[in-house]
Amino acid sequence: MPEGELRQVLVELRDLLDDADEQFWAGWARDRLVALDSGALDPREVRRAFGGMGSLNDLLLDPFNGHTIEPAASSWTSRALILGARSPGRSRPRPA
Repeated sequence: MPEGELRQVLVELRDLLDDADEQFWAGWARDRLVALDSGALDPREVRRAFGGMGSLNDLLLDPFNGHTIEPAASSWTSRALILGARSPGRSRPRPA
């Protein structure tokens, strides 16, 4: 994957996870962006996030898990992680 495309995917992933208040994985994406921008990112590091127990593959964005998304959006948002789609509800206010 070209560097510009990887950067875009990481930005969209970070934004989606920030919108859902998924702090751990959003922070992980932020750290990978810093490494990418400094030229220190090993692409294998990104692939490793998708394998094994507790990986990004295991993440289910759902209010039950403390995420700030509407229950009806849970299925769509989790699919977006898999498909790399962009979150449609970015402008909605977060609950207090």
